[in-house]
Amino acid sequence: MIYGYCEDGDLNEHGLKQLKSIGIDASPEDLRLLIAFLHEVADEMEEAEGLQLIHENWHRHPDRDLVNRLGCDLAVSPRSSHFFRSR
Repeated sequence: MIYGYCEDGDLNEHGLKQLKSIGIDASPEDLRLLIAFLHEVADEMEEAEGLQLIHENWHRHPDRDLVNRLGCDLAVSPRSSHFFRSR
């Protein structure tokens, strides 16, 4: 499971609050799967940026097996201040 403490403040454009901190309750194997997913997304993000395929709705979710193992879904999207500043 992934737990978190919310920042005080408004919701973003997606109706979400920024988390102040997170806690991950997982086995070493599940952590390695999570790290592999994040590494894969980072590689894909860099490749997509080079091909100018990153857009404001670009995001990735882990496969259903990892979602079930972690007990929650996860969406990874590019930091807009990095990818959209010069376009």
